Amino acid sequence: MKTSWRFLKSVCILSFLIGACSVYQSLCLVDDQADAIVTLQVDASNMTRRPIPETLFGIFFEEINHAGAGGLWAELVSNRGFETGGQTIPSNIWPWSIIGDESSIYVATDRSSCFERNKIALKMEVLCDSNGSSNSCPSGGVGIYNPGYWGMNIEEGKKYKVVFYVRSTGDIDVSVSFTSSNGSLTLASENIIALASDVSNWTKKELLLEANGTDNGARLQFTTTKKGSIWFDQVSAMPMDTYKGHGFRNDLFQMMVGLKPRFIRFPGGCFVEGEWLGNAFRWKETVGAWEERPGHYGDVWKYWTDDGLGHFEFFQLAEDIGAAPIWVFNNGISHNDQVETENVKPFVQEAIDGIEFARGDPNSTWGSVRAAMGHPEPFELKYVAVGNEDCNKTYYRGNYLEFYDAIKKAYPDIKIISNCDASFKPLDHPADYFDYHVYTLAKDLFSRSHDFDNTPRNGPKAFVSEYAVNKTDANNGNLLAALGEAAFLLGLEKNSDIVGMVSYAPLFVNTNDKRWIPDAIVFNSSHLYGTPSYWVQQFFTESSGATLLDSKLKGNSSSIEASAISFQANGKDYIQIKAVNFGEESVNLKVTVTGLIANFYGSKKKVLTSGNVMDENSFSTPEMIVPQESLLEMTEEEDLIKMAPFIALFTGLCGFKQKTRPLGTIETENQSSPMETTEREQTWNDVQNKESDDLQNKESDDQDTNAFNDYDSDTNSELPLPPARKGALRGTYSCNNMVLRRSLSTKKKLSASLTIQMPRSLSMVLKRAVEEDKSVRNKKLKAENSILVRPIILGERCRVLDAEEGDEDHSQRMPKNRIYRPRSMSSISISRTNSNIDMNAIPVEVTSSEDSVKKKENNY
Repeated sequence: MKTSWRFLKSVCILSFLIGACSVYQSLCLVDDQADAIVTLQVDASNMTRRPIPETLFGIFFEEINHAGAGGLWAELVSNRGFETGGQTIPSNIWPWSIIGDESSIYVATDRSSCFERNKIALKMEVLCDSNGSSNSCPSGGVGIYNPGYWGMNIEEGKKYKVVFYVRSTGDIDVSVSFTSSNGSLTLASENIIALASDVSNWTKKELLLEANGTDNGARLQFTTTKKGSIWFDQVSAMPMDTYKGHGFRNDLFQMMVGLKPRFIRFPGGCFVEGEWLGNAFRWKETVGAWEERPGHYGDVWKYWTDDGLGHFEFFQLAEDIGAAPIWVFNNGISHNDQVETENVKPFVQEAIDGIEFARGDPNSTWGSVRAAMGHPEPFELKYVAVGNEDCNKTYYRGNYLEFYDAIKKAYPDIKIISNCDASFKPLDHPADYFDYHVYTLAKDLFSRSHDFDNTPRNGPKAFVSEYAVNKTDANNGNLLAALGEAAFLLGLEKNSDIVGMVSYAPLFVNTNDKRWIPDAIVFNSSHLYGTPSYWVQQFFTESSGATLLDSKLKGNSSSIEASAISFQANGKDYIQIKAVNFGEESVNLKVTVTGLIANFYGSKKKVLTSGNVMDENSFSTPEMIVPQESLLEMTEEEDLIKMAPFIALFTGLCGFKQKTRPLGTIETENQSSPMETTEREQTWNDVQNKESDDLQNKESDDQDTNAFNDYDSDTNSELPLPPARKGALRGTYSCNNMVLRRSLSTKKKLSASLTIQMPRSLSMVLKRAVEEDKSVRNKKLKAENSILVRPIILGERCRVLDAEEGDEDHSQRMPKNRIYRPRSMSSISISRTNSNIDMNAIPVEVTSSEDSVKKKENNY
């Protein structure tokens, strides 16, 4: 197959949906204007194919930019346990605020909570009342409110579960409400009335509030007009429509699912390390009942997390999206302090316990904690990373070996990831994977697509767990960044024999707390959008577990990167070709695919583009740069598909017909010579320029094409077979090194010409196929304005392209039933699932006598 198109500074992905395929096909997709020409040669034969790891593309979740707290974790209340201000009382209760003035209410924290790991509670002393005294409460009461994370998204008709703990020295009458941002409009409300005897001790209250209005900047408030002292602790408000009830905000969860991640790395990143070890993420503090989790201050990204999204929830998230969990744990090293190797044993034990929590029997110490949280079955943890970006720290190697030895002893199947880069030199310690991070300019990332070309293949595999174009080029996330990242990903895909896993970073950013930009997904309390970097990742969703095809660029390709894969989906086989043009000038890219035997019968394209590479998506224009999908069409005059000159991403699909079930393969031992390949390319141009025949003169050819296209492996109809084996096998056959191509052009009338290219290593008999209704045939030809190729083309008006001097004129058409023998022969092997039959190609003399042909057939 040969195809070409013209594109400017852009990312392009191209694929085709095919049926029973050809060794060599051509299809032009090119703009009228002449530009530089680059050729991508793709070899789709079995000998050059290589499997791509099942886990190649995934995602990396770090608690950064309020990705979890105030993001994916759907908890609406910020600082629900009043712990943000620390353990010294009275403490800051931000973002909680007071409703009322100093004369009517006094609020402070104390250490009276019933939860041992988070002792801070809030005391609200109401000084006013509603009995007509001189200090009467306002009509709406006094109290406290929480705005959540820059506003709660409350939607009409939806239900929200509110949970809190309360106690009091007297009777209580408290209104629990969702209101508009300024409290003037009530969206949902319920009163809690209780006697002093019922709330003298800490009591858990649960409410289900249904909203009668919508406000994406709403707040949760507790108000009263009754004088007395009330304590509150562990206040939670969760939407009832989280994914599977597991607490994940649905729209953000679906954006993750849209990338079809094969793994998820969590929970960091620098979040795991901390600026200081005292503020590092420690998994044991994040499991158990949510009310009992103390939370912690993430001093790298400078905000408090209640750790509702904890160790258990991360594993649940991985299971829900169908991705392999990759747990990153602290190895006794932060940004500013380290534990010496001789003292690192407690950290090692914590890692071992964390693995037991995920994988242990429900009766084990930590497996029982998991089971008590509602998941008695083990999680499938197969990968762990020892630290994050710690390779250059003094004690890392010593600490790493302690972890490595202990984990391999207890869990020998677990793959261990080192922080040290082995892309240019071997590691000095054992590892299954090595971590590789890169944040750089777009042009530099484009050039790094070859970083792993020379990496030793006998060492650990690479885990490119963090990559992105930095904000200098990307700003908040633009098309230019996507171009550099796409080229880098193509290089990783082509090096997937050494690169085992890849993930972009960071994944999420709450637009109200941009600690790091750019990011893949931008959101606020109610809306979200994907940056161009997100959509580029989506174009690689079929790569994991696919097959890499050998591809080479020829011509001035310094600004071009490309790759080709094949994969299966929905019962069909597909081929996908991706390319990136990072240059300033447009380029005509010609794609030649060899080594296939299939029938090209359709394709589609997916385009990601914009008028300027610096363009970005935003909340006001969230779809400025998103993929646009359409069918791939051909022009009527030149069999060309004209593409817009400014394409960012372009894709199509290519696969086998669902009912086509290959039962055998015919292969020649000899390979085509470069000269024969050149002859094929030249012949294609000859065919395109050849005057088309009228459709009425093509009946036998059309019958053959439709006979193949209509073939159903469940029927008893026979496909043509090599000489002397007629009826021995039924099914679809591939002929390597033989070009069997049909081209259609549409001018005034639909017409067709058949071309057969026969390398000098194969002989075959051309015969007529079964008869077929002409009306059906004509209908199909009109509908299939594309290249139709079949394993063995039968019938007349065929041209033998490799005849040598002294043979008949190779440009003449062969008469009906002509048997033609090239000068050199080779063996043909026919393989089937349960049997192998080897037979020699039978030397057949060139003859124009039908009687001779029939005589030979009778002898067979």
